[in-house]
Amino acid sequence: MTKPDPVKLLVRLSRTPISLTELCDRLDMSPARVLALAQKHKVKLEKGNDHVQLSAKEQIRTVQDTRVLPVRGRRQQVGVISDLHLGSKYCLRAQLRDCVQHMYERGIREILVPGDLLQGWSKKWIFELSHPGFTDQIEDLRATIPRLRGLTYWAITGNHDETWFEISGIDVGEAIHAVRPDINFVGRCGAFVKIRGAIGHMWHPLGGTPYAKSYRLQKKIEEYSAGEKPDFLLAGHLHQYAHVEERGVFGALCPTFQASGSAFSKRLAGNPALGGLILSWEIAGKDLVRNFSIERRRYYELELSTKVPAK
Repeated sequence: MTKPDPVKLLVRLSRTPISLTELCDRLDMSPARVLALAQKHKVKLEKGNDHVQLSAKEQIRTVQDTRVLPVRGRRQQVGVISDLHLGSKYCLRAQLRDCVQHMYERGIREILVPGDLLQGWSKKWIFELSHPGFTDQIEDLRATIPRLRGLTYWAITGNHDETWFEISGIDVGEAIHAVRPDINFVGRCGAFVKIRGAIGHMWHPLGGTPYAKSYRLQKKIEEYSAGEKPDFLLAGHLHQYAHVEERGVFGALCPTFQASGSAFSKRLAGNPALGGLILSWEIAGKDLVRNFSIERRRYYELELSTKVPAK
């Protein structure tokens, strides 16, 4: 069996707070060697109360390579589903399954998820829960999100997912990946990911939607330094849809699969935008992205058939 790369293992283990003793045991190294390894490879760790964690900036700015290479001569395409809120009685499960199946039939084999796969737990939304326990919500996710041959998901956690970590220290990403190996987690509430020759930033901010929906996207894109600009930005959490192009970055607020009955949806300035997105682009030269496009797959809370019933 191949021995794991110690630097990659160090980064993976320290994405959530871990005691220095446990980290040393998992790496089979002394504390001095662990800290020397981090310093040598410029892995920035935050230390406090006998625990260490990968610094917030390091977690977000380190590009996670999916190793999904572009197919030369063809438009690249990936799907996006966000804010699923499995475990909520307002999760639109049938629409979610239909969206993934539609993407799969279009030839898409990678789907990005910018956070809030689970509803999580809080007294604020206790009456909204269809599945109150962590195990129940994991089972709802396992049974709902389609598992299709050759299809992989690349996700970050969102603020609802993180409530489980706050309550019990559970690493939601690891727990989901254990029962669904096709769902890969690349960060907590934010991550840069390289996929099909493009670099995307998945981001799960906090707060509400400003009057101008595109404002959060524009301000985020303005913050990127010249050397860290991604090709596209996907923002979850806001349950709205908008897209902009600024400084060569294509940004989108991602729709949700949680219906309007939830407390968060009721606070929105208008109804939540429901559905998923399909991103596509061309590669010109070495990882040069051009002709980027966004297609929305729209859904409604009540889907009525227009077919005339047979007599």
